[in-house]
Amino acid sequence: MTFSVRRSVVSRLLLAAPLAGASLLLAMAAPASAESDGPRKPPRIVSVSGTATRDVTPDMATIVIGVTTRAPKAADALNGNSQAAAKVIAAVRQAGVESRDVQTNTVSISQNFRNRRDASGYAQEPDGFTAANSVSVRVRDLGKLGPLLTAAAGEGANNINSLTFDYSGRKKVTEELQTEAVRNARDTAQRLVEAAGSKLGQLQMISAGQLPAPRPYGAMKMMRADAPAPEAAPVEAGEMTITSSVQTTWTIE
Repeated sequence: MTFSVRRSVVSRLLLAAPLAGASLLLAMAAPASAESDGPRKPPRIVSVSGTATRDVTPDMATIVIGVTTRAPKAADALNGNSQAAAKVIAAVRQAGVESRDVQTNTVSISQNFRNRRDASGYAQEPDGFTAANSVSVRVRDLGKLGPLLTAAAGEGANNINSLTFDYSGRKKVTEELQTEAVRNARDTAQRLVEAAGSKLGQLQMISAGQLPAPRPYGAMKMMRADAPAPEAAPVEAGEMTITSSVQTTWTIE
């Protein structure tokens, strides 16, 4: 009986010894693991931009055509302006512009004043009213633009401005240029990194710039309704440049 108890105690001690050793080893290894999990260094990166451009020939235009009239009374100014604007819009439609491409831009009426000198100095007094009406016209065939302007002026348009040329394939061209801009950014990043003796890693961030708006041209001189109209107003579209740009960030290996 005594032998059996002693044997059991020895067995338990022998079994406990490896466990205690394992615990000691784990405790000793823990500080080393904690040291290896110290603060991580931020990745090295390079940020570059890429651009791509293409010159195209405009094939459409937008222009604002308006009529301004004056009269002693507000109602007369508005009525006279409305009649003149209706004739101008009819001329625009007859020039081949669809109704979807004609949109009212401004309708306004305001009181005029003039300076009057009296015993106390200068004072302002009412001097009738001015009414204005303008429409934004999109011209999809530039060959019709000159004759359209001449016809509008002949029907009373005396305010023509905000001529803007555009290209109907702008969206497709811009998408193609975005792809070229990404390639340009990658080539630039790789050249810079290799020049520094490193290797370009993975793309981390990319953002594309907004589509540039069509560039407006200078306002055309006001045309008098009673001035002799030329056969067709000369208009030169020239070329326009479409540009796409991207911002990228890459890792450095």
